[in-house]
Amino acid sequence: MAFISQLFYKTTNLMPRKEIVRTCKEIGKELGRDSKSSDSIDLNKFRQLLAKSVGKKKADKIVIADDFETFKKYTKELGIDDNTSEVYFMSSKSAVLANPKDNTVLLSLRTSGTEMAEALNLATHELEHVLFRSLSPRAALEKIYIKLRGSKYMDKILQKYGQLINEKSFDMQNGLLSKSQFEDLSPIGGYTNQLLNIEGLLKQMNISSYKTFRTDLDSLVSDLLEKKNPKINIKILNAMRAVLKDESRAYKSGGAVERFWTEAQGKVNPNANKSEMFAMLYDETLPSIRKALWKQRIEYLKNIFKIGQ
Repeated sequence: MAFISQLFYKTTNLMPRKEIVRTCKEIGKELGRDSKSSDSIDLNKFRQLLAKSVGKKKADKIVIADDFETFKKYTKELGIDDNTSEVYFMSSKSAVLANPKDNTVLLSLRTSGTEMAEALNLATHELEHVLFRSLSPRAALEKIYIKLRGSKYMDKILQKYGQLINEKSFDMQNGLLSKSQFEDLSPIGGYTNQLLNIEGLLKQMNISSYKTFRTDLDSLVSDLLEKKNPKINIKILNAMRAVLKDESRAYKSGGAVERFWTEAQGKVNPNANKSEMFAMLYDETLPSIRKALWKQRIEYLKNIFKIGQ
């Protein structure tokens, strides 16, 4: 399957999701080889590995940097002022930003002073987002859609729904993080005391039964919705479904590389690391999204045909 995915990429310049995950894991593992806990990630090596994996032409469209000046210059092109840019930079360890004007993507990765296991996890996680935005078939379709509809139409859509979708995404992910009960509320870096299965996830979240677990997730998704507005709710739920799938792949990729590195140091742990466990929670939230989406579509059709009114 890996060979077919690689051939597909060479032929079309599009990378299937499974190939994106495989590529991220391989780059992450290679970054970690011969690295010690006290080391920092070598960004030059990162760039070289990326170019080797996706080709120099594609890699040149991906800016990997850890300094504020590069970040500030990039955000200025996106219309973000220097003060906002500085706050964003100082309050995060990493960021992925896309510039539709030149089709570049910035990976601002700052791991100095971070334990290597966590740094490798973070780098791999963010790389998944970068490659998905750059090389996936979905990204290519979005570019075609934007070209067909025009930039003015897309600006109008972003102004109308962009902030709302971002707020709902933040609320959903914060809600899931709170339910995860991870130490220091971070899903990257470190292991849980539970096995990677549904029983382990319930114990991690201190939930007594799977039925209660499903009810809690249904409630979390329901709280994201706008009252009596199925049209907007469908947009929210579709966006949240895409976020969950993308983040799940990123956490799985980062978690796998963290496990590879810690085991290479002789620290074998049968329990799930936090990223692996959080990816499972994201996957388990998808059925609640699908159920809510089905209900909202029915409500939308009822409104169109005035059923029950």
